[in-house]
Amino acid sequence: MIWKVWFMDEELISIYWTWEYKKLSEFEKKKLSYLECCQIIYIYASSEWIFYLFLARILLKYKIWSPEYNFILREQIEEYRHQDMFSRTLEILKSKHTEIWGFWKWTMKWEALNVLPKYFYILQVVIEIISGDFWWKCTKNKEVFKLVRDVSEIHDLEEWRHIAFAQIMLDKYFKNSGFFGKTLWGWFVFFDILFINHHYIKLENFKKLWVKNYKELYKISKNNWKDSKLKNFDSKRWRDFCNRYGFITWGNKWAFKWFLGFYK
Repeated sequence: MIWKVWFMDEELISIYWTWEYKKLSEFEKKKLSYLECCQIIYIYASSEWIFYLFLARILLKYKIWSPEYNFILREQIEEYRHQDMFSRTLEILKSKHTEIWGFWKWTMKWEALNVLPKYFYILQVVIEIISGDFWWKCTKNKEVFKLVRDVSEIHDLEEWRHIAFAQIMLDKYFKNSGFFGKTLWGWFVFFDILFINHHYIKLENFKKLWVKNYKELYKISKNNWKDSKLKNFDSKRWRDFCNRYGFITWGNKWAFKWFLGFYK
């Protein structure tokens, strides 16, 4: 029964809109949707892990019962619930995702414990806008497995409160930023997007399709997402966010264009 449904909107599959994708059987397409769906949910679960570590670190910097303290406390509780929701979803789906390497786990932990809050809030908003942009099509597509649609909708509703709070903090931190600061913080955005895509598109997923040209499909997928605004996050919400703080300058615009496909 599992291969009779889609696990995410077909247009979100990494090699969609390519000739090689059209040659796959419907079984292989739906299996790939399952494998990549599990992989991206795992990435979000990992992101939640570093975020509530960050929240625990900064909570006591605020006076108890202050608006910031109360919001961060509730946000931390929500992030634990999200982690539990994602973990249970992967268990129900009997996920075959690929684990993040130890080096990346160490890097994420270091960021959560050491990066200044104003920089970390950038990383938070980046990941949460990515999750919103990536899954909004899934929530509307009735052919997508209902569990995935429900989880996506629940997560998106709660994340918008977090985004709103983070933007209040970012408005405070970056109100009078100069060119150098905006360019530097734009690089934080750039590398965060690369990190998500690096771990979302995995060679192992194509191996599990049991097709002979799995290496070729993997190479195609690494370039294909640049041509789709659904995958490279070149959406109105993304542009509004970057324009709000001027994060894309002539000092980093070339990287967004060449490596991410922005501003074509």
